[in-house]
Parts: sequence; C-alpha cells; structure tokens
Amino acid sequence: MARLRIGSLALISVFLASCDGGGGESGEGGPGEGPGVAGGPAWADEWTLGFVGEGERPAAREAYFVRLVGATIGGNFDELGDEEVCFSIASRGKRILLRRRSLSLARGSVTEYSLPGTPMVELYPEEPIAFVVYVDDVDVTEYERITSAECRLTATEFPDRESERTFPAQAIKGSGRTLEGASVTLSLVRAPRSDEPDPDTLGTARRLFAGFRAEKEPRTTGEVRELAGSLEAAAREAVVDAGSSLHTYRRNLLAGLARAAGSLAARARELGTAGGDDLRNEQAELAEALARIRSEGKAGAHEEEFRAAMAIADRPIPEELDAPALDEFLAEVGRVRGSYEIAEKRDGEFRRAFFGAIVALKDLAEAAVRARKGLGSRAGFEDSWRRFQDELRASLPE
Repeated sequence: MARLRIGSLALISVFLASCDGGGGESGEGGPGEGPGVAGGPAWADEWTLGFVGEGERPAAREAYFVRLVGATIGGNFDELGDEEVCFSIASRGKRILLRRRSLSLARGSVTEYSLPGTPMVELYPEEPIAFVVYVDDVDVTEYERITSAECRLTATEFPDRESERTFPAQAIKGSGRTLEGASVTLSLVRAPRSDEPDPDTLGTARRLFAGFRAEKEPRTTGEVRELAGSLEAAAREAVVDAGSSLHTYRRNLLAGLARAAGSLAARARELGTAGGDDLRNEQAELAEALARIRSEGKAGAHEEEFRAAMAIADRPIPEELDAPALDEFLAEVGRVRGSYEIAEKRDGEFRRAFFGAIVALKDLAEAAVRARKGLGSRAGFEDSWRRFQDELRASLPE
C-alpha cells in the first residue's frame, strides 16, 4: 500500500430505500433526518416492509397487507410553498417510511394526489388490525405533522384481491386556517401465508446476491467503493421486489438480504473515504481560493499565512492513505487554521480577504477526519464482510 508522505489525504453516500426517501436507524428522528414528531413511534430501518418481526411466524394462515395509493391534503407549511411530504405507517410501536415526495400544496384547500409505486406493507395479524398513516412536512430540523389517519380493521375487511378504500384523516391546521376533507386512500388485500422456500424466490436471490459469496475481500479503496455500489444496487432491487410481493417467504428473504447488503455497503462507503480522491478535490478547492486571493491582490501583509496554506494545497496525495501520515496532516492543517484565527484577531480585514481559504481549510480538515475514521473502520468492515458471506451461504446454499 502506498503511504501518504508528510501530510496528505477523502467521502460517501448511503443506501436509500426504494421509495424516494433516505434510510436511518430507529429512533424518534425520521430516516436520515433530524428530530421526529414528538411522541411518534420509533422509525424502522429502510429495509423493513412490515410489522411482523424478523424470524416471527404468526399462527395465522393468512397475511394482511396495505399499500398507500393516494392522499387528499393541503395547507402551507413552508414559506416557499413547496413541501417535502413524508408518508409513513405506524403500528405496534414501529414506523415505516412509505414515500417522500415534493408537493406544492394548496394553501386554502385540499387536493388529491396519486402516489404510485409505494411498497406493500405487511400488518400484524391480530384483531383488530390497527395502524396509523402519518403525513408530515419535512424540513432540515424536524417533521411537522400535516395530518394522520387512524385505521382499525377486522381481518374480514381485507379482500383476497387488492381493493382501494379511503380513510378520513384529521383536519389540517397549518396555513392559518383549518382545512377539512383530508384523507388517505389505501389498497387492502390478504393472501395465504407462505413461509417455505420456493424455486423462483431462491433463483431471484441467487441472481442478486450469490456472486458475493465467492468474491474476495476488497483491499484497495477503489475496490471497496466498487463493492459498495454493487451491494447498493443489489439491495435496492431486492427491496423493490420484496415490497411488490404478497409472498411472505419471498418478502422476508429478499428484504433480509437487502438489509445485510445495505448495512455492509454503508460500512464499505465509510471505509472508502480512506482514499485520496476526496482530499485531492478539497485541495483543489483550496488552491482555487488561494489563486483568487492572489489575483485580487488580497494577500497583502499576510504572505506568510498565504504560503502556509499553499504548501498544504500543493502536497502530493497517493491513492491509498495511512493513519500516521493522516494524523500528521491533520496537525499541520490545524496549525495553519490556528494561525488564521490569530491573524483574524490581529487584522479585522483578514477574514474578509481570506474567507475562501478559511472555508476551504475547514472542508479539507473535515475530509481528513473522514478519511481517518475510514481507516479505523477496516477491522469492523472485515468482520462485517465475513458475516455477510456466512449469511449468504446459510440463506443460499449451493
């Protein structure tokens, strides 16, 4: 592995659920977002497609499913008038993301919106079958409730063929007036429970995941990033397939493998930050900022600070990094940033003149921290890789 010499240096993305929204860990916050609506149920991860627990086999011979088809909503929850609307379903203390969609809601009335492509969610077979559909406006910091619909059904109300039914929702109070007439339209269906393996399901699972069984553990950053992309693609296709099926074994197997692949992909993305690409990109931003400062004649009496930052921007960065050199690099960037803070206190015009370089140095330091964290995740990734391959061998025998 090539080493980073006297200072040098890297980023990521995460698996998203098939349904327009991001993923995240359970908790009050929404998937990948800030705090959730106070008192709301905990969010499930993005691979959860029902309220029957993993490994559970209910005694009921039939499974009961619901799918969001549309919603009639309105109100103004964003000064720009364009809401990011999150649709979710909650039952038994758990909340599942159905879809996120940007909508221009009417301020003074409700409008019907069609929501095709949402996943089929399995409900827990109990009497009554109770759940809540939440409709929230999402911003950077919180989820604001638009409306919700509480549903309590008996098993006999689920037909053996998909049938749509509209449920009234709470009045909307988000635009200076109360809007009546809100509702959600759901498709309901029941199907025989099938928990035994079938050739078609196993064939699909093997097509998507069997290739990972024989794959060697990636060693370079490029190989890790390539693996992350392959895992994400397989997981995405698997969860879409599972969410459109009424076959319980198929849903459980594909969603479970998608969860395992998606989790490993997230670890791979983290490890992938240990490459030099991201740091070189941030170096280029710093070099551009310094070039602007020079061309605009703003270096002035701060030539020493200018040259210190330029020395960082000019350092060669190899493809593969190592921890000692990254630590040294972070220390050096910290020293330069410290000298900039002193210069700001000494000269009130320094921040205005060097603002671009100040921001670029901060971004470069953050990229180096991510790269350092990525290097530290190697052992955890190796364990996750072995567990993933063991799970594939158990779920998809030769």
